[in-house]
Amino acid sequence: MVIFQWWVPYWAFPFAAIASLARHHASIQVLFICHNVLPHERHLGDVLLTRLALSQGHSFIVHTEKEQAVLEHLLPGRLVRRIAFPTYAPLADTSLSREMARSALGIADDQQMLLLFGFVREYKGLKYLLLAMPEVLSVLPKARLWIVGEFWDNPAPYQQLIHNFKIEKQVTIVNRYVANEELPRYFRGADVVVLPYTDATQSAVVQLAYGFGRPVITTDVGGLREVVQEGVTGLLVPPGDSSRLAQAIVRYFQSLEPISAADIQAATQKAFSWGRVVSLIEELAEA
Repeated sequence: MVIFQWWVPYWAFPFAAIASLARHHASIQVLFICHNVLPHERHLGDVLLTRLALSQGHSFIVHTEKEQAVLEHLLPGRLVRRIAFPTYAPLADTSLSREMARSALGIADDQQMLLLFGFVREYKGLKYLLLAMPEVLSVLPKARLWIVGEFWDNPAPYQQLIHNFKIEKQVTIVNRYVANEELPRYFRGADVVVLPYTDATQSAVVQLAYGFGRPVITTDVGGLREVVQEGVTGLLVPPGDSSRLAQAIVRYFQSLEPISAADIQAATQKAFSWGRVVSLIEELAEA
């Protein structure tokens, strides 16, 4: 079996060529694991290019109900299976404690660390998190926001919001690619991972957070409701609503029973295991 990771039509021509050779000239099974069937930022020809490549697949794995519907509409009658992203617990360095991580970052023990992680693009909703920060800080003056990941958007509008709200001391930006080896510092140091997406299919960052035993506050878009258990692994808020987002952040920190790493592990260890993904691939290889 040849397994392709699909997320953008940029790869349509080489993937279609390789898959066609495997399928028609070598009698090899072709599996596409579709993280996004169609891209977040749509362009002319996306549907045509996506169909060109994916039509060469024997079977497909998607991660959400919404993406399954998109793929089945695009290629009716194909063998499509759905399974959530697994957690990234193998990347969690257990030798680094919360205290050690915070010391490395310069975060005091009594400060609330919010982490937004990943490439910064418009649909990630950073604007709404920055709009929420004054309301958060009015209740939690020791809250600190860390924005960690390479900006694919122009950072100037976000920096202007930070300047307008006079929260330069409360917001730290790490505008670069962050290697796996650096992940424990940020995720171990964080109290909660905040992902205010305005659009999503699924999120690998949610599973990164779970792997490190960190809860998430995110939006009810795409397939995120399928992987976030309200009050068990995180909180869900409407997209594009900075006030509701601020209220959720404050509510989380004022909760008498905050979500623990043990709670998250118990809720996600079996549901989002790598073993389930391997079993599904083996099943499709025999189909």
